[in-house]
Formats: sequence, C-alpha cells, structure tokens
Amino acid sequence: MPPGPRPGGAITPRRPTGVRVAPVASRPGRGRPSPPRHRLVTRTVTRLRRAGFGVSPAFARALDNLSRRGEWVDSATFRTDFRRAPHYRLRAPGDVRVAILRGRGFLYWWPWWMGIGPVLVGIEDPAGLPPLDPVDPSADPEDEPDEEVKVLLPWVPQPAGKIPKIRIGEIKGLASYNKGLRQLAGRDAGGGNTALIVYDKTGKAHLQVFEPGPTGHRITWDATLAQPRKLPPYNPGTAKFGNWMERWIRRVLQLRTGQRFVQKHPNAPGPDLVAEPGQPWRPFGLSPTRGGTARA
Repeated sequence: MPPGPRPGGAITPRRPTGVRVAPVASRPGRGRPSPPRHRLVTRTVTRLRRAGFGVSPAFARALDNLSRRGEWVDSATFRTDFRRAPHYRLRAPGDVRVAILRGRGFLYWWPWWMGIGPVLVGIEDPAGLPPLDPVDPSADPEDEPDEEVKVLLPWVPQPAGKIPKIRIGEIKGLASYNKGLRQLAGRDAGGGNTALIVYDKTGKAHLQVFEPGPTGHRITWDATLAQPRKLPPYNPGTAKFGNWMERWIRRVLQLRTGQRFVQKHPNAPGPDLVAEPGQPWRPFGLSPTRGGTARA
C-alpha cells in the first residue's frame, strides 16, 4: 500500500536519516546570544524596569557582554545597592552620572522633568572613565519619617503676583529643611525653578521658590502656602502623616500655580514634585478659602 495520510489525519514529514540539524544558538552568523543567556538578559532587564529603572539597548548589550565573561548583575538587590553606592558626575556635556557598584561603573542619566526614574545607559570600568565629580546620591530613601519638632512655622504674608513656575521640588517636614536643600542641590532641574516646601506639626506649609542665575540660585518666592482645616488621624512626624501632607500640598500647589505635577509614590525615588510638560492646566476639585488656606 503506498504511503499516504491516514484517514482523518495529515502527512507527518520525516527527517532523513544521518542528517543532524545544529541548534539555533550554535549556527554561525547569529548576532543574538544563546537562548539560555538571552532569557537571562531579558529577565534581568524586566526586573530592573519593575524596580523603577529605565534600560537602554546599550545597557542590555552591556549585560550580555558581562554574561559572556561569567559575570552578572543581581537584579534582586540592585535598587538597594544603587541607593547606597557613591555617585559621580562625568566632566562631559550632558548630565551623565556614574554609580559605583561592586567595582563596576553603572552609567545613567535621570530626566526629572519627564517624571521617570533613572535610565541605565552602560557599564564601564571605573579606572577607564574620565575625571569624575562626586555628587549626592540621586536616590535617597524617602520612607524615613521626619523628626517631630516643637517649633511652629510663622505665618508669612504672600507677596503680590503669582507663584513662579516650578520644574522640580521637594516636600519635607520642618526638621528636614537642610536635607531638602541638599537634595535640590544635587539634582538637575533642566534650567528651571526649584521649590522647597516644609510643614510643621499643625500642617502649615511654607513655600520657597529658587531661580537659577549666573552666580547661583536666588529666592523669588518666600511665603506661607496654605494650612489644612482638618489634619489627618495620624501622629505628626510619622510616615503616614508625611505621606498625607505630601499629597495635600501637591494638590494645593496645582491649584495655586495652575501646573500639573506627576503623581509620585511616597517610596519612589526622585523629586517629590515634577511638573508635567504640556499646556497650562485648568485647576479643578479645590477651592481657595480665606486666609490663604485651602480645603483638603
């Protein structure tokens, strides 16, 4: 009986005997890594993105080069190691920075104004890098509760005119005023204004806006922003109280300036305030009250 399909079935192609097909990974001329290493690179890139990092194609290629040498990057502890590592800035055009982790230099840049995390762009040997300038860590822990102080902020009248436009800013408790200044000094605002808002245990918030200049920054706004009529049911100085104040201040500042700020998770790295690019925003959902306060 001649060969043919079985009733209700299809012909099954047969491989000629004596012929061996090389696996895809061992075929010459292939530019991608072998399947096991390729899956490991993809998995590491996915975990880094879930941790809040941007990953460029050049960084993915650098990961593959490390794997070829038998080295690897621990994605489970990379976020914590990145925060604790010393950070430097390259003496070159642009704002490329370097974090030294376990003898490797991880190059990154951080577009604050776009509301995203640091973008990893490469891995280099620290000995082969150009001169570096030390900077403050770009990702400081934001979940540390502020210390409660008994000093209260005075009520400072607001000057005439509108609040200047803000590119990035920090929101801190009164005891962390110096910490907020250090964070602003170590961050690139893209030539725009920076702001620091501090609050006391009664919720009174004070706003300072800094304008860059040829000789440094100067204060262009220094006055009380607002005070909530009703405080949250949390003890001042705790993380829950600080998270509630951060959300409330962001909403009030949107109302007062007409800007929209990127919604940020309390534990996410980066500035507390990042202005969204685009057209002016028409405020809604809040109404000003007498005495400069606003409804929560």
